[in-house]
Amino acid sequence: MIPPSRRKAVDSLRREKTEIYLQSFFLNISGCLDNLAWMWVHELGLKKQNGKPLSRSEVGFRKTQTVLRASVSPSFALYLDSLESWATAGENYRDALAHRIPLYIPPFSVTIGNVDEHRRLESASRIAQFRAEHVLSADFDKQRGKLEFFQAMMMHSFSEGARPMLFHAQMIADVKTIEQLTIRLLADLRIQQEEQR
Repeated sequence: MIPPSRRKAVDSLRREKTEIYLQSFFLNISGCLDNLAWMWVHELGLKKQNGKPLSRSEVGFRKTQTVLRASVSPSFALYLDSLESWATAGENYRDALAHRIPLYIPPFSVTIGNVDEHRRLESASRIAQFRAEHVLSADFDKQRGKLEFFQAMMMHSFSEGARPMLFHAQMIADVKTIEQLTIRLLADLRIQQEEQR
């Protein structure tokens, strides 16, 4: 629906449909991580030191989830360490999506060097509209449009310091990361289970 090379504006319906797919994708990536962590916990019978089951917040591959992290091999722990920044970025987007701000695709972008001119033209257009100078307002809008271009990226909130992401590349990276994590987890799990026998 929106190829990575697209630079022309995308109609709002196409953007909204793509946003729905992106939101579903990112929640499912988060779900894959949760499912892999729970599979690890159940297959190895992990519990707290007092014998009680782990709470939901204790099940995961982050450094803060110490019981699970202590149960993996040193090589798998190093691999998980290498994923920490990826996991942090994904968690930021998932948390925003689930609790605050849905992911969205900005309708256009402006280069940093053109931001001030874009704002000036937008202000001039509004003033002209207020004065009922509709032809002049349309001219300002046309000039402003020449400074705009489309990028296949997504955001949640500029005010929360989120980084815009090129979503095609991010989705490919996420799928590959989940695939590699699964392969490594299953290999480590086999070793752990053989050692328990």
